[in-house]
Amino acid sequence: MQWNNFYFQDSWSPYMSQLANFHEYAMTYLIFIFSFITVIMVKIYMSSFLSINTVDNEKLELLWTITPCFILILLAVPSLNVLYFLEESFQPQVSLKIIGHQWFWSYEFSDFMFSNKMKLMLNKNFDSYMKNSYVYRLLEVDKCVFLPKLVQIRGLVTSEDVLHSWAVPSLGLKMDACPGRINMINIFSLRSGKVYGQCSEICGVNHSFMPVVVNFVELNKFHLWLLHF
Repeated sequence: MQWNNFYFQDSWSPYMSQLANFHEYAMTYLIFIFSFITVIMVKIYMSSFLSINTVDNEKLELLWTITPCFILILLAVPSLNVLYFLEESFQPQVSLKIIGHQWFWSYEFSDFMFSNKMKLMLNKNFDSYMKNSYVYRLLEVDKCVFLPKLVQIRGLVTSEDVLHSWAVPSLGLKMDACPGRINMINIFSLRSGKVYGQCSEICGVNHSFMPVVVNFVELNKFHLWLLHF
């Protein structure tokens, strides 16, 4: 089911796919309910038969009470499945620290596992600022963060000053960056390439000018970038 410009961005992760599938599932019920109520209201409005003697109907009242409860249960069960899937951690191989500032992002890699037999202690950190670009306005940065595709990544999100929110719609990710608190997100990409996002929490006058750019590459290219950064 497609909604043209009202639909989500192309899914790059299983998390986003699950969210999009649940959206389509919920929209099916919403369209049915909207259509049903619209037809009933039009029929009542155009009907010339009115009854002033009917003051109650127990069967009808029971029906319109039980039916919404049943629909809510049908929506709640898959919603909980998606929620638990988004929060479940699958032994991440890479940890990325994401720190929000006014008005830029900082990224840090540390304690990176190259393989099951090789563990390298790294401390790579850099700042990512927006740069002027006529190709992707308000989305390009001077230094994007590189991550390996098809690898489970743990993102640790926090803030140095005020509330921020690290959001990448194509990955189905949006996590608040709170000062003094660390929030965790699971990052996973099914393909290579760049994905774009922005801060999704009003954080001051330059809130619109702190984009997020993540470049997913093959694991060996990520190793080279990490070693020669």
